[in-house]
Amino acid sequence: MRTPRATLYGHNKTRDGSIYWEPHVEGNPIPVEGAYYDTIDEALDMYTKYAEMAGFKNKKGGQRLIKSGVVQHKYNYCNKEGVPKCINVDTLDPEYSDKQKRNTTTHVTGCKARIRLVRNTVNERYKLEKFQPKHNHMLIPKEYKHFTKKQRKINKSKKMFVVKAATNKIGATRAHNLLCSMKGGYEYVHGTTDDFKNHQKDVNVFIGESDAQMLINKMENRKMYVPNFTFKYRVENSELVAMFWADEVAKCNHKEFGEIVSFDATFNSNKYNMKFVPFIGIDNHGKCVTLGSGMLLHEDTKSYMWLLNAFMIAFSHEPIMIVIDQDGAMKRAIEAVFKKAKYRLCMWHIMQKIPSNIFFNITVKPESYVIEI
Repeated sequence: MRTPRATLYGHNKTRDGSIYWEPHVEGNPIPVEGAYYDTIDEALDMYTKYAEMAGFKNKKGGQRLIKSGVVQHKYNYCNKEGVPKCINVDTLDPEYSDKQKRNTTTHVTGCKARIRLVRNTVNERYKLEKFQPKHNHMLIPKEYKHFTKKQRKINKSKKMFVVKAATNKIGATRAHNLLCSMKGGYEYVHGTTDDFKNHQKDVNVFIGESDAQMLINKMENRKMYVPNFTFKYRVENSELVAMFWADEVAKCNHKEFGEIVSFDATFNSNKYNMKFVPFIGIDNHGKCVTLGSGMLLHEDTKSYMWLLNAFMIAFSHEPIMIVIDQDGAMKRAIEAVFKKAKYRLCMWHIMQKIPSNIFFNITVKPESYVIEI
């Protein structure tokens, strides 16, 4: 795809050879000298809409007040009005260099495009006394109007879209591309990819270290309004170290398929360094079903005992058999909490450790091995 060229507005030449650009805007709003406005804000809003359609940005100008504080006359300029300041920079002697200001994307060119509003003392309305439509700089093409500062402001609905996308594991860049596809093009979406990223960063900074409390509040709220929902958590030194939850579906699964439970703690969370501990059962179709879920910060006997006690509070009776890996802390916790349940090692973990614990020469025939009993 080729980049569109800025050829929407043709330039003109004066007799002395200077070049100027004059926008052609159809319909309203178009400034007309001699027009009256009830308030000064009405006139300024008209010129702002005109600037947006014409392809330039406007800025506030000077004004004069009378003794009563009422504006007598007021200017509104093109944002490229003014003379650029020359900065003397001496790299060999920085002390004699001028202080550099922050770089901006707006560069003044001495543009004379403006309007002048004067208050009529008879009818107390504002008259557009002077209107200069000519610019000494290229105007913003129609293809790039959605990149202006005003158009790049993200409204509330777009901000909520970014947040909702983040909660569903969709980053700011993918969220922007998705929204552009939904709207039908980049020009119909307010804000660029960087704007979406900046908003996501602002949200993360606002949340800060209170994300654990937000999670607890959300789960407690769900516990209040969702029937038969269990949620337990443990805090040590103002830090969330363990949590367990089970909804109504999980409890139904445990009622039907809770005799044998797989208890695994091998899933790492990459951000908070907590272990995700699911309680898994097998249904009558041989498929895995969830009986409950937990998260632990420490893999010690104390943490596993708390998690199993929370499991017992949610389901009130222990399973017949628990399948675990070769974790000593998990084994001790099961023996301390469960009185009748038996634990067995997971076959997957056993098969994973066979190559590292059993060695044989593949060139020797199996018949040559002698098994000593």
